[in-house]
Amino acid sequence: MPSAATAPLAPAAADEGEGWQWRIDLKWIFAIPFTFFLILSLALFTLFRLTGEQQAEGIIAAMNAPIVAQPQFRDDLSVGAPELYKFLDSPGFAAAVYQNPDRLQNRIGTIPDNLTAANLPPAAPQTPAGSGSAGSGLGGSGSAYRAALGIYSSPMWFLSSGVHITVGKILAIMIVLLLVTGIPLVIFSRRLGKAVSIGASLAVASWLPYLFLTLVSRGLNGWVTDGGVQAQTGQQRLLKDAMRPFFDGVFAEASRVYRYFSVGALLFLAAAAIAYLILKLRPGGYPDRRRA
Repeated sequence: MPSAATAPLAPAAADEGEGWQWRIDLKWIFAIPFTFFLILSLALFTLFRLTGEQQAEGIIAAMNAPIVAQPQFRDDLSVGAPELYKFLDSPGFAAAVYQNPDRLQNRIGTIPDNLTAANLPPAAPQTPAGSGSAGSGLGGSGSAYRAALGIYSSPMWFLSSGVHITVGKILAIMIVLLLVTGIPLVIFSRRLGKAVSIGASLAVASWLPYLFLTLVSRGLNGWVTDGGVQAQTGQQRLLKDAMRPFFDGVFAEASRVYRYFSVGALLFLAAAAIAYLILKLRPGGYPDRRRA
């Protein structure tokens, strides 16, 4: 009669190994799309928070402040494009642009080609087109102002109520997809694997983007301050001063979101590791998954 050590496994025990492999396959089938949806969801969640009314209007106002504060800008546009300047300098500018960015874009198109000529009295001799007045950073060129303000106004398309509403709808769909893939992922993961699966997905979706954001933020900060956008011309000064609040706001909000989820991933993985060590050190060690 064969001993217990040499006796063949019972059918139920033999099937347990195959069943476990089947569960592993299903776990990966759901883990991959869950991680992908989580990556998209974190990016959408960042944009959703960034385009919230209070947050977006604060960034728009911060971008606009250095524009209307520049003396040459006031001198040129208050005469050459008074409707645009009045709109930019109005108290409700940020709220108006947040609700409808087209209002700014349409007014930028009204800037005349030669602001220097527009600033001169009709009887006075006019400066040749493009030569500009003394001290003018843009040389009286309306096209230079349109180019600079066009770049400055482009991010405001993303900081609008329309984008906020659209992103909110897409984010709701992503949450449903996360539940559809995440719940089976937890079901087909066993014991401590449940925490490890969620923690690993969170780590992939947050740690790498957070590191990337940190590196890009530092590089962009140096580029804006010391490199590619040095304040040598009026157009460059306008862009540097106006775009800085936008990039600062984006990176601050993104870093905040990814930092929170990075900590969440660390907590899941740390909890699983501590639980594993506790079970490993107890009498009998960590239980065999096939016999659990």
